[in-house]
Amino acid sequence: MHSIIQETAEEIVREESIDDPGKQSRLLDPDDIYQVLKNNKGSEAIRSIAINLSKMKEVQLNSKVFAKMKKLQYLDIYGKGSSCDILQSRGVLYLPQGLESLPNELRYLRWAHFPLESLPSNFSGEKLVLLDLQDSQ
Repeated sequence: MHSIIQETAEEIVREESIDDPGKQSRLLDPDDIYQVLKNNKGSEAIRSIAINLSKMKEVQLNSKVFAKMKKLQYLDIYGKGSSCDILQSRGVLYLPQGLESLPNELRYLRWAHFPLESLPSNFSGEKLVLLDLQDSQ
């Protein structure tokens, strides 16, 4: 039953903007997430992103990848089991120029294997309820 409800909810969100996932309020589909991150197509409409690293293709992120996502409140980058460890060893999300900003509206930030030594200096984190950077630099 849970999976049917989840699939229905995901379909409703995708229908918000089928042609441009960067205008959806929630990004859950790995292909949609890949397109938005790869092409730096984020927008203020995005409030939630959930990335399962074991289902993501490798992508090089622009240092300003989150700059347009000013209303992003939920960012969950996670992995499951040993497949995540395998993927992490070869890398999935690359930030070669670092990360210039994170939205100050973030309330939930979980980023397993965060690839940098620190969060952006201009990120206040005042609204964070949860911060989890397990297995990070």
